[in-house]
Amino acid sequence: MNWNCSKKKIFKKSVHRNRIKRLLRACFLLNKLLLEKKMKKKIFFFILIYNGGYLPKYQNINQSVKKIFNKIKRYYC
Repeated sequence: MNWNCSKKKIFKKSVHRNRIKRLLRACFLLNKLLLEKKMKKKIFFFILIYNGGYLPKYQNINQSVKKIFNKIKRYYC
């Protein structure tokens, strides 16, 4: 998996860009079980893009990822 996601123009410090990547990765890995139970031999490719100008909190990203996965589960599984 490739986790390149943050632009240098928005977040100047690499510490901030890496934090966003870690948060997205952690939320994805924790919530992917929501989809794996329903998906049987289906292949999905995900691109998660953080489109904000401030550092997010874990709760906000986790809630958004859960919402996205529930929509995917509802429409495709």
